[in-house]
Amino acid sequence: MSAEGIAQESQRNLIEALESGQLSDALVAQGQDILARMQSVLRLSVLGLPGSGKSTLLNLLLGSRVIPEGVRLPTLKMQYGEAPSAKCTLADGSVETLNHADFDAISHFQPAFVDVSMPLPALSKLSLMEVVAGDDPTEQQRAVAWAAKRSDIALWCTTNPTPLDQQLWALLPDRLLDHSFLMVTKAETASHASRIDHARKIGEELFFQALPIDAVAAVDARKPDGTVDKEALRASGGMALISAILREVENGQRAASDAADVFLRQVDFDPTRVAQRHIERVEPVSTATTNEAVATPIEAPTPVATHSSSSNVPDPQTSMGPAARAACAQVVDQLVAEGAALADRLASNQITDNDVVEVSVDTVTWIAEYLAEAAVANDTAMQRTCELANGAADLVQLIQLEKGDDVALDALSLMIQLKQELQAELAA
Repeated sequence: MSAEGIAQESQRNLIEALESGQLSDALVAQGQDILARMQSVLRLSVLGLPGSGKSTLLNLLLGSRVIPEGVRLPTLKMQYGEAPSAKCTLADGSVETLNHADFDAISHFQPAFVDVSMPLPALSKLSLMEVVAGDDPTEQQRAVAWAAKRSDIALWCTTNPTPLDQQLWALLPDRLLDHSFLMVTKAETASHASRIDHARKIGEELFFQALPIDAVAAVDARKPDGTVDKEALRASGGMALISAILREVENGQRAASDAADVFLRQVDFDPTRVAQRHIERVEPVSTATTNEAVATPIEAPTPVATHSSSSNVPDPQTSMGPAARAACAQVVDQLVAEGAALADRLASNQITDNDVVEVSVDTVTWIAEYLAEAAVANDTAMQRTCELANGAADLVQLIQLEKGDDVALDALSLMIQLKQELQAELAA
């Protein structure tokens, strides 16, 4: 079961417990606080000095060029809404409410803050905020301190870290830095290699990760029809960023689920069902239908003892060790069975495209985790296999964000490609 599915089930169990009438007022209040956190999306802020590429990065995260070039806007919050709308807070504190999200029209109000709602898929997973301030250090400090209190994830954009950048980083609390990324923007320029190396040396001790990004190329890789040039997105650094953010979202969902599970155990509410879900977490569960048999879970291979003698180590360039080979073969069998079942259900209209993608995400993600656990030291052939699986896991998460009509076929094609690549590794 995916992290999202686990969180949804935890939420249903928590709601049932709160509505059972069996909890004290104090416990109900505690459970409602947990439920409020579960029902809130993660808040991601894009920060950085003027000209650091924040707006282009925001468009990448939104999935298209939502924010037009050249439009001057203040700090902007983007969240999900069934219809486009905007609330413009003006300098005098008054608010103009609009039933559209025309950013040219919004800019004419010269607002101090804009809260925009739009029905974009990316906004169903997290809210986005671009924090805008001038060059004045005091203004920047106020903006960063204000945003830090309203953020769960931060992307700090810089073309090359300056002393002011570093002063502002000191204002970010540890709980936010643990989920923050230093984005070295405009990576398409000739000097990007030295800039990236310099930024990593400066920021690696503070930020969770430093990532180079050619945001313009990454935005262009996502086409108007909803399809994605995956190779261009990967080369631009966009795929690495999207995958990193999706992992943060998944970790947040798991943390919310764990908090709900702890609460439910504390109040002794339906422990059998809660425990069963934890068992399902380590199995590749198909969520396509409720009446289809679930594939038999793969058992972890027996670890092979390592020896100091080089004669006992398989040739790292030509073959896998026996345990790794067994794990890879079982994964191929799983892909064959799961892929065939999904293709049959899709052809007979017994499953929706979204369900196909969800099952593919669950299966490929599980395979990547399973192979990583089964990997044996000094087996570079198995390491290549793990890299293939990790790459497929990143791609299938990206497919999940696409808006085209062929997402189900793309997900199935990726599973077939992964199967073929793993079969080639076994045959080597």
